[in-house]
Amino acid sequence: MAQDSNDHSEPVEAIPEATELALQSVLQPAEQIIQVVEVVGCSLVVTDRHLIVVRAGAAHRPRSGVQLWPLDRTLTVHTTPVLHGTGRVVIEHGGRTTSVFVSSAQWAAAEVLVMETHRRIHGSDPG
Repeated sequence: MAQDSNDHSEPVEAIPEATELALQSVLQPAEQIIQVVEVVGCSLVVTDRHLIVVRAGAAHRPRSGVQLWPLDRTLTVHTTPVLHGTGRVVIEHGGRTTSVFVSSAQWAAAEVLVMETHRRIHGSDPG
C-alpha cells in the first residue's frame, strides 16, 4: 500500500493492524491509500478511489465495521466546529449521514483529510 507524503497523516505503516486487515478486504486491486487519520473509535482513510471509515472492532461488525464511499460528486464531507475538545467529520451520501468524532489533537489531520477528499472529488473546481 502506498501513500502520498503528508505531514498530518499517519504513515501507512503505522496504522493499527486491525485497520490494515479490514482495508485489505475492501481495497480494489492497485487502490492506493493516500491518508489515514486515527480518530475517536475508528480510522478515517482516503484512497485514490474511496473515503473509508474503519470502526474499532470492525471484524465484529459485519455491516457497519467498514464503510466506504466512492470519491465522486454524490459524496459530501464536512466538519463541525470543535466544542469541548471534540469535533466531527460528517459524511453524506445517498441520503444517509455518517459522522465520526475527532479529538482536538487530531483535528488538523482530519481537516487535511477532508480537504484532500474535496480535492479528489472536485479537482481544481472551487468549493
